[in-house]
Amino acid sequence: MPRWMRSLRWLVWLPALCWLSACIQVDVRFEIQPDGSGRVTETYRVRDDATWLPPGTSPLAAYLNPSSLAERAMNMAPGVAVSGEVLPKEGRIHVAQVTYAVPDFQGLVWRFGQRPMPDSLTYRFELNRQAGQPLRVDVLNDPFVASLGRLTPQDAPAMKKVVEAIEGMSGVAVNVLVVSQGELLKSTGRWQSGPHTTLLNVRANELLTRTGWQDKLRPDGTRQGLAACQAAVDPALSLDCQPRISLWLR
Repeated sequence: MPRWMRSLRWLVWLPALCWLSACIQVDVRFEIQPDGSGRVTETYRVRDDATWLPPGTSPLAAYLNPSSLAERAMNMAPGVAVSGEVLPKEGRIHVAQVTYAVPDFQGLVWRFGQRPMPDSLTYRFELNRQAGQPLRVDVLNDPFVASLGRLTPQDAPAMKKVVEAIEGMSGVAVNVLVVSQGELLKSTGRWQSGPHTTLLNVRANELLTRTGWQDKLRPDGTRQGLAACQAAVDPALSLDCQPRISLWLR
């Protein structure tokens, strides 16, 4: 099986979340201090109309399993501590938050999912420290996301799989971003808003309502890469497909 098809598993796996939970939104924030410490915050939101749930049961309880959280923390980086809590409901939305306290982002590897797989969405962090200089944070992009920046109009099978994966994500929203603490001096992030560097933002339901959304994704023929990697073709889909995104903090 080609590498790009194996890497699509993390996208194809997302619809299972929606089927199990009626609909789910996942927000991930990497908050990094100028000394290299910080935290990773994952916030999960699920509608309460999952009819198979017994009364009083939170559909997010599985996300707060202590042993699973401890295993994830151990696999991220040395010394990472984790805590999880159910937050007050937002109308009909159940909310839970998991926080990983990170003593040092150097070498930290974050993978998507309660039980990440080898092909799960992955981000790795490298820090460059020099005395008297700002901290440089390098985010090594997920290999599959980076590969989308090299697509050409001739890559029809890969393009078809991307479209099918997004169609299968109906009801799922995922937002992953880096939040720079202190002063952000410079960023190579393609989607930058103040201290927020968006790595990936997919709101499938919004995207699927747009007429001709599939055509917006396709490489335009003048340069490589999925269109959403290059320009703001739709606010419901933003991908930073650079192999490495660098930030300078002070």
